[in-house]
This record gives sequence, C-alpha cells and structure tokens, in this order.
Amino acid sequence: MKKFFMYLIACVFTLSLASCGGGNEPSAVAKSYYDAVFAGDFKGAVEQMHFSTELTAEDKEQFAGLMQGLWSAAKYTGYEITGEEVAEDGKTAKVFLKITEEGKDEPKEDSVKMINVDGKWLVDSGK
Repeated sequence: MKKFFMYLIACVFTLSLASCGGGNEPSAVAKSYYDAVFAGDFKGAVEQMHFSTELTAEDKEQFAGLMQGLWSAAKYTGYEITGEEVAEDGKTAKVFLKITEEGKDEPKEDSVKMINVDGKWLVDSGK
C-alpha cells in the first residue's frame, strides 16, 4: 500500500510539472500574448511586453488603447505559431507565425521578437 501511495505521489508530481512546462518558452509566451490580443485583452497583452523604459500604469493604458485601435482596424481573424528561433546567447528569440485576415485568401507570414529579461520571456516592444 505504501508503494502505491509513493507511486501516486510521483505521478501527480510528474503531471504537475508537465502541465507547467513550456510556459516560459518564447512560443508559449507569444501564444499567450496573441491569445490576449485576439480576445481583446490589450492590457493583458501589454503586461507581456518589454519596454526599454519603465512605463507608468497610465502609459500602459494608453499603449493598450493604441494597440486596440490598430488591431481592430486590421480585421485579423486568427493566427498560428509556426516556429521559433532562439539566439545562441539565449537572450533573444524570434517566433514565427501566420496571421489570417478577413477577406484575404492566404495568411500573412510574420514574426515577433522576444527578449529574455531575468529568465522571463517577453514580447519585445521595440520601444
């Protein structure tokens, strides 16, 4: 009986690690970012971005508003992450994706730059 409980504990531990895995990989963070954008959660998307200077809450709110205007005008309908490329130094990455747009036959191929800040991947705002 004791072995059974030890086995059960080991399985639960392994499953909990597996469910958390990949959460801080560039592709997983990019997916979370785009999921937020497509859900209209621009504040949530901004929280997953890196800016070269610290933004105030008001700055983040304004940036989220700008994003909302740009994205709603673009009429994007979906996306698919197609790959990632992490730099050798592990400090930057590029995540590749295809974005579909209303009225377009073919998805647009694009990429998003990622930056590793203190062990956490973020979308690089370029600002």
